[in-house]
Amino acid sequence: MQEVKAIARFVRVSPRKARLVVDLIRHMSIADARVQLRYSKKQVSEAVLKVLNSAVANAIHNNGMKEESLKIAAAYVDGGPIMYRYRPRAHGRAFPIRKRTSHITIVVAGEETNSAKPGHATPGKSAPNAEKKEEVATEDKKAPAKKPTAKPKTENPAKPGHATPGKKSKKPVAKKPAANPAKPDQAPPGKPVAKKAAPKKPAAKKPATDKSKTTKAKSSK
Repeated sequence: MQEVKAIARFVRVSPRKARLVVDLIRHMSIADARVQLRYSKKQVSEAVLKVLNSAVANAIHNNGMKEESLKIAAAYVDGGPIMYRYRPRAHGRAFPIRKRTSHITIVVAGEETNSAKPGHATPGKSAPNAEKKEEVATEDKKAPAKKPTAKPKTENPAKPGHATPGKKSKKPVAKKPAANPAKPDQAPPGKPVAKKAAPKKPAAKKPATDKSKTTKAKSSK
C-alpha cells in the first residue's frame, strides 16, 4: 500500500469546526467521502472536498494508482497562526477577537499499478527510456561528426547586359577608337599647328666699286 497526501494551509476556519467534518470521512472510500462532503451543511466541507480531490489527483497522475482502490488512510487538522483583533467595550476597555486558521491534511492509500505515464519513473524505479537515451548520447559522442559535402553551384550563363541574381550588372565599356598617327606636316587633333619658318635666301652680293672712280666722278661734277 502506497500513501499520497495533500495539504491545504491557512484555511480561514477554526480547527475545532474543521475537525467536525474531517472526522466524518476518515477511513472512508473516495466515492463515499465525496457524497458525504457534497451533502454536508457545514461551510468547511467545500475546503475539505478540494483537499480530497487534490490527494486523489496526485495518486493517479504522479504514482499511477487506480481511483477504485483508494481509501482515506488519515485525515487531521492542525492549528495555524491566529490573527488578533480588538473590539471596544464599556469603560474604555478592549475585548480581543481571535481569528483562527487551520491546516487540513488528507492522506490517501491504495495499490500501485503499472499504468504510469511513459517517460515518468515511479518512485524507487528507474525509467527504461532514460537508460536508452544515455546509451544513445554516449554513442553520439564517440562517433565523429561527418561534415556535409558542399554541392557545386550551377550558375546559368548570364546574357550580355543582364546581371546574375545577387550580383551587380556591369555596364559594357565602349572601346575608344585608336588615334591615327599624326603626319609630319599635320598636328594631332586638339593641338595647335606649329608653323614652320621659311628658309632664308642668301642675299645677292653687290659688285665692288672702286673708291677712286667715285671720287673722280664727284670732282668732275
